[in-house]
Amino acid sequence: MKTTLALAVALLVSAGTATAQTSFGVKAGLNLANLSISDADDTFDPENRTGLVAGVFVTIPGGGIFAFQPEALVSMQGAKFTDGGDTGTAKIDYFQVPLLARIGPSKAAIVVGPSFGYRFRAKLSVPGLASEDEDFSEQIERMDVGLVAGVTADVGRLVLDGRYTWGLSNIEKEATADKTKNRVISLTLGLRF
Repeated sequence: MKTTLALAVALLVSAGTATAQTSFGVKAGLNLANLSISDADDTFDPENRTGLVAGVFVTIPGGGIFAFQPEALVSMQGAKFTDGGDTGTAKIDYFQVPLLARIGPSKAAIVVGPSFGYRFRAKLSVPGLASEDEDFSEQIERMDVGLVAGVTADVGRLVLDGRYTWGLSNIEKEATADKTKNRVISLTLGLRF
């Protein structure tokens, strides 16, 4: 995983000088994040957590309608929940590296590819039960792998992007029959340089 992160960072830093057509940019927007829990009972039904997503991207033309678009993002994920009358928020935040194929004309395209996440924070916030967020990092896996699919459109130097990320990894460390996976809708606005 460290090799993948190092490769993505190297591409982000060096790709701007690779060709005259290579471009880079910054983006920011909103996540509607949730957790998919297999075999969850009806008393625990996670709801969307709204969070921020922001980072940088590089678009490297591959010829014709294809391009490679690695990104480095900070992504606020997790879910809100109600359990036994208590409500709270599981705040699980990641540094993500999507490695995307961009398919389509230069102004509009489909993006698809894997995303590799490194969890840097996991806090549980339950108003009224604790004055501060409770750290539950020891219960959440450090790494997450997902699949990204979405659409992107360039309007001048502005880049509009909408995507869905399916978490493929069980993020719970505890070995149970239930599997917990990230599900995230992201809407971003970027600026291409």
